Amino acid sequence: MLQFFSNDPAERRKLARSILSRQPRSRRRKVPRQAKPTALELNYYAAIRGVLQRAKALVDRYLMPRLRELTISSKIDALRADAGPRDVLRIMTLVNGEFRPDVTDTRLEAIANRQSASVTEFGRNQFEKQLKAGTGASVPLQDPPSILRINEAFAAENDAYIKSIPQRYFDEVQKLVLSGISNQTRWEEIAKQVESRYGVAESSAKLIARDQTQRLLGAQTRVRQSALGLEAFIWRTVGDERVGEDHAALDGNRYRWDDLPEEGFPGNTTRPNCRCTAEPDFSPLLDE
Repeated sequence: MLQFFSNDPAERRKLARSILSRQPRSRRRKVPRQAKPTALELNYYAAIRGVLQRAKALVDRYLMPRLRELTISSKIDALRADAGPRDVLRIMTLVNGEFRPDVTDTRLEAIANRQSASVTEFGRNQFEKQLKAGTGASVPLQDPPSILRINEAFAAENDAYIKSIPQRYFDEVQKLVLSGISNQTRWEEIAKQVESRYGVAESSAKLIARDQTQRLLGAQTRVRQSALGLEAFIWRTVGDERVGEDHAALDGNRYRWDDLPEEGFPGNTTRPNCRCTAEPDFSPLLDE
């Protein structure tokens, strides 16, 4: 099993070459591209969407059945013109209160931890396949301790991301209803607007699930390659019509991990939702 904890890249390469040289070798092949983590992204989206659906269920339960009453009361009773808005605020306070137990740090960290564990296993398996193809040696990898630190940071960051989606949904629903009452908008139209906000929240959840999965995978890839003493990688895009021109220009270029382009590194770039990957350059492990 390959496991490297030395801080010296040259020492890590030397140890890796020594271990690989003792393994049965098959014919080296072209290094395959890292597979797309589509299933992982969908699973994470489903988990985040589950939290968001609970938020919508509370809005549907407490606010929507009273929407007609809330809009009409402000129109017909001049003495209680503020009754509708005040009632909306009370209802949304109730909704937030009932929702709070669904977004405790413990629950959200559990969601993020399951995702980081899945991404870790996926990324390690992908790298083992690339290592076998690029060196001809089949050897299991043990992830360096820094992978754990990356996963812990991912859990903490994604706790905040997951919380932000339903909270923004609640804020926008409240704003829409209050604005509708103030402008004397028909309650049916307000209901349509509230429903559309949920679609926007779902889109945000989907984007976060994709982007965060790719960023975590990219960060782990960097650690694994560096742990073997690999100094450089080949930038690879997925090669479809969604690839931006800036990243398409990077495709096939070789970069050192200590001298990255201004865009960053694959999966962790200035562009959200980067689907690029870092193909390992195994040539340092093949030098005699």
